[in-house]
Amino acid sequence: MDDCEMCQMWRERGAKYCSHCGKYLGDMTPVKKNDTGLLHLLVLLTVTIVVFVVVNNLVYCIVNFGGIADDISNLRISVYIPYGIDDLVLTRVGGSALIAVFAADLVIIGLCLAYALYSFYRGYENEKATGNRDCTEKTGLTGCSSILAVSLLLSIIYLMATAATNNTPSTDWMSDFTRFEMVFLLTRAGVIEELMYRVLWIGLPMMIIVLVVVRDKRCWQYLLGGFGMSKAAFILIVVSSVLFGLAHFDGWGWSKVPDAALGGLLFAYIYVQYGLYASILAHCANDVLTTVTYTVGAGVESMALLGFLGLGFVTIIYWFLKPNMDAVDIRKMKNFPDKLEVNLLDQWKRY
Repeated sequence: MDDCEMCQMWRERGAKYCSHCGKYLGDMTPVKKNDTGLLHLLVLLTVTIVVFVVVNNLVYCIVNFGGIADDISNLRISVYIPYGIDDLVLTRVGGSALIAVFAADLVIIGLCLAYALYSFYRGYENEKATGNRDCTEKTGLTGCSSILAVSLLLSIIYLMATAATNNTPSTDWMSDFTRFEMVFLLTRAGVIEELMYRVLWIGLPMMIIVLVVVRDKRCWQYLLGGFGMSKAAFILIVVSSVLFGLAHFDGWGWSKVPDAALGGLLFAYIYVQYGLYASILAHCANDVLTTVTYTVGAGVESMALLGFLGLGFVTIIYWFLKPNMDAVDIRKMKNFPDKLEVNLLDQWKRY
């Protein structure tokens, strides 16, 4: 008899039987209830900041949709296959089609956020029932928030180093766009770049690999991430991150490439470990942080950024104190993943 949705909760409580389906769970030792602790509060704060930044941008885009649509109606955006500094342009989209694409981007981001919040809420309910903080600390929303904080901290450190050598990335290209056009470009980047660099360069090759090597009928699920690490996935993460870094040469210059590659590495890790929805959220929050200035002022944006930096610093210290080497030690990874025995939502809830 397979586990029902409540079996694990009762197993962690130490029950012999699931009160929902009646399945015998064995003689289990109840999980010790953890105290909340400062680290747990910081994790929740990181999640709160990410949710605030994404919701703020969605509200801003919806309220100003007419103005944004007017501004972007004259733009033409490429549909492309990225392969480094240059791209293979398939076609260009403009006018009403581009406005429809932007509306679809907002819907996708909204759905990703809704699922992340739902998953986090389920984890929170399980935490209250079992006392096990892992129920919330290992959700996709928590994972992408913590890793995003680290990404922003490392990016700021890198930019400070480039400033000290008078080699900062160029931002002159931004002056060619209006505020609404920049909001569109930054919002769209969180979706399109995850599709182009994570799905196309990691998910699609993984799908082909497991179809040919593992003969997995659920191979399509690899497109949506959350399948976990393997040597094949690790190699694809590195390749996609290098391409992502090189793609930022145009407009930014060479000094942006290492910074973008590192960010791409972390976004790719989120995609593989937690799922596409989590990497889209992290990428979106990273890019649209500046829109907080347009709604509640530069002071709140600075507070959010400082919060991210402080939380990123704490997260790095925690990683050093309690490293999860199995997640990054390529020697212990399988060459290819096992067959997926679960549906997509269970795949995203592997943690």
